[in-house]
Amino acid sequence: MSQVSKQELETYRKQIISQLGEEKAALLLGDNATSPPDKQHATEFAKTMSLVKATIADCPSFEWQGANWQSLLHHVLASPGWGRVGGYHRCLVWSTTPGTGKSYAAAKLFDLVRRVTLFRDQECTDLIGPWRLIDGTTSCDPQLAAEAMLLGLPLIIDEIDQFGPSVETMLNSLCDDLELATIVLPDGQEITPKEGFGIVATTNCRPDQLPERLRDRFDVVIHADKPSDGMLDMLEPHWRAMVVAAMPQEPHYFASFSARRAIAIQRLMGHGYDQRQALELALGRNTEALDAFEASLTMILDKS
Repeated sequence: MSQVSKQELETYRKQIISQLGEEKAALLLGDNATSPPDKQHATEFAKTMSLVKATIADCPSFEWQGANWQSLLHHVLASPGWGRVGGYHRCLVWSTTPGTGKSYAAAKLFDLVRRVTLFRDQECTDLIGPWRLIDGTTSCDPQLAAEAMLLGLPLIIDEIDQFGPSVETMLNSLCDDLELATIVLPDGQEITPKEGFGIVATTNCRPDQLPERLRDRFDVVIHADKPSDGMLDMLEPHWRAMVVAAMPQEPHYFASFSARRAIAIQRLMGHGYDQRQALELALGRNTEALDAFEASLTMILDKS
């Protein structure tokens, strides 16, 4: 890391207090919130400031009250407390509506991530790596979760509510406190997390539907109550308006509609299908539901 002058650090420190207030800045920066850093802490403080400076640049008008779920997720994952002993490293993002872009919103905040999707019949090797012949010896090749721990990378776990009995113990170990977390590979290798390791888990069920022993491990729980900006940006204005209108209402004819469905409809129409054909292909051939859907879409178009 390049040298950062004391004057620059002091400027960054003032920015943090200006943006977050003294109380939140103190939680974020520790002792450095109220005084310039001394030489002993300058390097560590510079790392802190590089993360927080990026957060401020991306969200200059961030306000805690009324912040959307993406802003909260951004601030949590960009905070210097993320992925460090004494900080926090486990975030659950949930929504009862699929296709809100939970994983996408998390993944785009990092240069490198490891990502795994859980399913009922999964084996531990699907989570931590298979057996391979390496240099003439059969051993476990650390991948996905194990590799994220070894390299200090974020691990995105999709559909965390779908875990099966074979991976439950391993999952609890992965989600343990950083200072305690250890996983043992089938060949006996013990792996402990490197600084930077963290878990962002996503689910389409409510948090209280997860087993308490797992739910209790998460430091942060965020409700993705609307599609992410990244998902909405892929849509033309009228489809974007339809998605936003559908989220809070959820009548029966919106049951299978989401931002992801809207993107599919838009792409089908872009490849020669008319609107009704695209709706039938993406949502199914329920005439009553599609008639109601098209009537709602017409109203939105008339207003725009």
